[in-house]
Amino acid sequence: MLNLKKKFNFQRYGDTLLLVIAVVLLLGALFSFVRNRNAAEESPFSSIVFTQWWHNELEVDVLPGLIKEFEGLHNGIEVVLNTISYEDILRDFFNPEQVSYVGDVFALDPLWLPELQKKEIIESPSSTLLSFINVLYYNIEILRDAGFSRPPRNRTEFTAYSRAVTNLVRRGLVMDANGFIGGVYDDVNPWIWSAGAALINNGNPAVTSAPVIAGLSFLASLNNEDLILHSNEGKLEDFILGRAAFMIAPAGKIGFVRKHMGDEAFDVTSIPPPDNYAGRTFFATLGWALGINAASEYKEEARLFSDFLVEKALQLAEKTRATPPNRIRGIPDPFYSKVWEIAMAGESARDFGGLPWAKLDSILKEELEALFMGVSSPAQTAAAIQRNWETVLREWK
Repeated sequence: MLNLKKKFNFQRYGDTLLLVIAVVLLLGALFSFVRNRNAAEESPFSSIVFTQWWHNELEVDVLPGLIKEFEGLHNGIEVVLNTISYEDILRDFFNPEQVSYVGDVFALDPLWLPELQKKEIIESPSSTLLSFINVLYYNIEILRDAGFSRPPRNRTEFTAYSRAVTNLVRRGLVMDANGFIGGVYDDVNPWIWSAGAALINNGNPAVTSAPVIAGLSFLASLNNEDLILHSNEGKLEDFILGRAAFMIAPAGKIGFVRKHMGDEAFDVTSIPPPDNYAGRTFFATLGWALGINAASEYKEEARLFSDFLVEKALQLAEKTRATPPNRIRGIPDPFYSKVWEIAMAGESARDFGGLPWAKLDSILKEELEALFMGVSSPAQTAAAIQRNWETVLREWK
């Protein structure tokens, strides 16, 4: 009787039981769906790309550490680090034949900002995060072998030093990527600025002045005597390997050079001015800035990340030890103490601020190539640059 009763009860309530089971399963599925949806909402819903060259100039964990901190503060945003060279970023932005703006936030040279904004490639550019003044690096051992116990103080001494070390099967000055074709801002302009001369005055070209022509003549004479090493491998490598006695580079490279050469093998000084020049010198300034890709799908997230890095500028400064001069004062380091003294003795050159730097630079390179190849004289070179720059700036305004 008992078994029959149980069978009878199951038959009587079986449909209800199945309904209850179905409801439980449905609720379980619904709970699982809600839980998975919430998890999906808590996971990164946007992935922004930060395209930069800085990672190669910082301690290896600096940028990844900052990105991790940012992601922790902004749940739902993922930052992908895209590291390419400065030269490749420059080429992507200013080579009309091959344009590929890969990234949501770009690391930029502040000199590029006016053109990139005007072309509507970037928006919301940051102020300059860090600045690096250019200084003259010299190899102590090479100079000692050539009979010199201190760095050159003017252009005549620099030429004499370069001749002496070139006789030791080296070169005096190393320039990047064929020199006049490559690093004009680093390798050529500093010699002109060291004479207190400006290439742009009140927004107008001032290339035909006597100090500028004298600077071009000085560089042409070094080139004609084969005292310049035109580097194809990169001047940092050539300098570190002792292939040249001198190199002009930003103070931000001090850490890289000392890592490979040690503190006793090299030193830094100011760019040698013209003989008997007693005026105030200018020095080239390079730096880091940020821009948001105008075509980005995640502009708000990109803006948050850009603002975060601006807030972290001091932390980046501490990792590079080369920031605006007021940041390096007080650092107990012989190299950066000298950089501070150089900065205090001169002032930053601001020739290209707010102007179409890439176009002006391209003209400068083209005319300098003609000068170094002996096609034109220094005065002719200055006149050609003046004329072409005036045309560019008329169109720009």
